[in-house]
Amino acid sequence: MFKLSKSKNLNFAEIYHKAQSVYDEIPLVKRTRRRRAIFKFLKYFSIFILGVFAILAITFGSNVLSLMKVYQSSISGKYYLEQAIEKTKSQEFEQAISFSSQSTEDFNQAIDAFDEFKNGFLSSNVPYFNSQFNNVSYLLNSAEILSRSVNQGSAFANELQNLLDDNKKLTYSLFNPEEKKRIIGRLYQSAPELNGMQANLELALMDLEKIQYNGILLPAKGKIEDVKTKVRTAADLLKQAIPMSQVLPALAGYPKPSTFLVLLQNSDELRPTGGFLGTYGILETEAGDINRFETHDIYHMDMPVKDLVNLDPPAPIKTYLNKKWYMRDANWSPDWPSAARQIEWFYKTENNLLIRSTILMVSLTA
Repeated sequence: MFKLSKSKNLNFAEIYHKAQSVYDEIPLVKRTRRRRAIFKFLKYFSIFILGVFAILAITFGSNVLSLMKVYQSSISGKYYLEQAIEKTKSQEFEQAISFSSQSTEDFNQAIDAFDEFKNGFLSSNVPYFNSQFNNVSYLLNSAEILSRSVNQGSAFANELQNLLDDNKKLTYSLFNPEEKKRIIGRLYQSAPELNGMQANLELALMDLEKIQYNGILLPAKGKIEDVKTKVRTAADLLKQAIPMSQVLPALAGYPKPSTFLVLLQNSDELRPTGGFLGTYGILETEAGDINRFETHDIYHMDMPVKDLVNLDPPAPIKTYLNKKWYMRDANWSPDWPSAARQIEWFYKTENNLLIRSTILMVSLTA
């Protein structure tokens, strides 16, 4: 097996290497070393995998926590928003304020947490994720705005309720004169707040309109569309309420007493504004109360001055009705503001009474 040199000096290094080579050829030894090599590879591969997982955990751990916070805060915000709306319906406005404030805070936390999550590298590199994340952002933003709107509305209603004595509900027929004055006065000053609420609802509606149901929000499409319809209805109602908040105090005689000329038209006799001015009335209001309302036949005004008013009428009136123009035919223009100005001129001329405005009522026959 070994070929020893005939030299007097033995080469032990050569002998060792040859012996080692023979030893390595033994099958059992070969298998043992192969297993050791495999175990060594698996050891270092496992360390590598653990390192990769550690890096991923460090990278995505904060994102996972952010998503959990988004979910928890959103669920909490939704609950408190629903509670606030229910309390508003039952006129428990202080609780509605508390619930809507908590809802606003929860949705703000959800928005902040989701912004942190969106700043991760996945969202910045994958367009599909970007579009889905934007949809969630639109939904969270609209929810936060709605919470603030409910809070504003509850605070406004609570302020109105606090103006009443004995903690009454907001039922106008139960108000005493002083309460009516306080309520109408607050309504008179409400335009900026109502404009703010209406603007917030429009912003929420804009975010809801941007949502695309092509991904994770598809299962919620029905509920989101229902919310969108309700928000649009509320925004439209506020849009109508804002001018009414300025008109109603004037009609109610606030901030100073008001006198109105009320006209009753008979649609059996056609005129450009809808009917013949057969009856007129005087309405006086002050701080929500009607101080005077009486009506008269319009001929009671025209007849005493028939020889005192000399005004040429429009050609058709002169041809088919009268040679002179009186208040009963003053509604000749189909444009009501123009006709109202003409009627007021006749009334002041014939009666010499200062009025604030003119109200037209049409009597319709079956």
